[in-house]
Order: sequence, then structure tokens, then C-alpha cells
Amino acid sequence: MKKALFIFAAIILGSIFNDGHAYTYLIRYNLMAMLFFAFLGIQINWQLFNANHFKILAINIGLPLILYTIIQPFSANLALIAFTVSIVPTAAAAPVIAQLLQTNVGEVTVSVILSTPIIALLLPFLLTYFLKIEGNVSLSNLVYPVLSLVFLPLIASQIIQKAPLKLKQTIASFEFISFPLFLTNIVIACGNASFFVQNNQAIIGPELMGILLLVSCLCVVQFKIGALIGKKSNPLTYSLALGRKNTMIGLWMALTYFNPVIALGPIFYIVLHNMYNSYQIWQVEKG
Repeated sequence: MKKALFIFAAIILGSIFNDGHAYTYLIRYNLMAMLFFAFLGIQINWQLFNANHFKILAINIGLPLILYTIIQPFSANLALIAFTVSIVPTAAAAPVIAQLLQTNVGEVTVSVILSTPIIALLLPFLLTYFLKIEGNVSLSNLVYPVLSLVFLPLIASQIIQKAPLKLKQTIASFEFISFPLFLTNIVIACGNASFFVQNNQAIIGPELMGILLLVSCLCVVQFKIGALIGKKSNPLTYSLALGRKNTMIGLWMALTYFNPVIALGPIFYIVLHNMYNSYQIWQVEKG
């Protein structure tokens, strides 16, 4: 229960004191450090891959296309928000959450490794040919930052696994910093969300509530679909794989190719999936 309360407190703190938005650049480096420690105890091999990972990937790609097609005739903005929130891959932080939830870190890591490069490569084509975005959608600007976020910590952790035992144990002893770094990222991300909303007063009102309702439904649906996919093996693992999203990609995409209103989708999702994960951690901690 203690960790869940810390997460919930970080959400509130970031939402009230929004100065954290000035430190958004730290999120990337904090994530890389957390991922390094999460990957340190995992031997990546093909045996970790199973059919559920490909089902999660198929939903991750198919759901946003279906939602956009259905919603677009009624509201262009809501259709883009649904696409932006659901197309992004499994969050880089998902293995860290898996540790806190005491579920299978390796299987969640596989979902990150599988979905991140595939979706990063697909996005430029989907933006250009499916959403008909005009202008140059740069493959390099999207793919390289996303892949380095995940694969640099992964490669470093696998190298350390080959190091002498004493060195490996010394490095692993610093794993305790992962949770404070995770809380710091929540404070910064929620501060960024609060700052954005407060400085875009023109969109506060019925439109804002419609966006919040849509994103809330998407958050619940994606966690639940993931749980259904993994119900025969590990529902919590696959719930996390589909529901915990790399919102930073969504936020970048919205601000680069769409408009600030669309950015509210991933911003709300940041808060909502952290709240949902804090509830899950509370459930695990209370036994």
C-alpha cells in the first residue's frame, strides 16, 4: 500500500505544483536509468516471445485505425485523439511497473522490444497515407530517439550481465533508485499536464470533458483487452503491455503534426494510467 500511496501523492503533487514542466527533459534520462535496472535481471531470448505478444501488437495497431475510422465523421479532433492515444507502443516504463506489480518483467519487456520499433517504423506511413498529414514526416526524427530510449539501456544491461559477479552485484545494489526516479517522472509529467491545461484556457469546457471521457474509456478498455488476451497465463502482465502507453511519443506526435487540443489526449492518459497503476499496486500490496 505504501508504494501506491507514494504514486498517488506524486500525481497530486505534480498536478498542484506544475513547475515540474520545466524539467520534462529529465524524463528520458530517468527512464533510461530505470530501464537499465529493470533489464539487468533479464536474459533476453526468443523463448520469452509468445502468441500473446503478437496479439497485443495487432490490437495496438488495429484499434487506433478502427477508432479513427468510426469517430472521424463525428469529430475530427476526437478521432485524432483516439488514434494518438492508442497507436503508441508499450511504455518504456512498463517493465518498471511490472516490478512494482510483482508480475513477469521479462514478458512485459518483450512487448516493449516488439512494439517500439515496429510502431515507430509504421507511424510515418500511417501519418502520411492514413491520416493524410501534409508535409515531411521524418522517419529519423521519430525512430532514432524512440529506439535509443529502449535499446541503449537494454544493451548496457546485457553487457553488465557478462561482467564479473562482484561488479554486477555492486551495480545491482543501486536498483533502489528506480522507484524515486519513477516518482520524479510522475511529478514532472503531471506537472506538465497541469501546466498545459492551465495555459490553454480556450479549450476548457464541454470539449475538455468530452476529451477526458474519451481518454478515460480508452484507458480502461486497453487495460481490460490486455487482461483478456492474457487471461489463461498472466492477465496482469498483458494488461500492462497494452494499457501502459508511451505517452511521450503521443504528445510529441500531437504537438508536431496536429494541434494543442490533440495533445490533451496523451496528457490526460499520463495521469489516468498512473492512477490505474497505483490502484493495481495497491491491490497487489494489500494481498
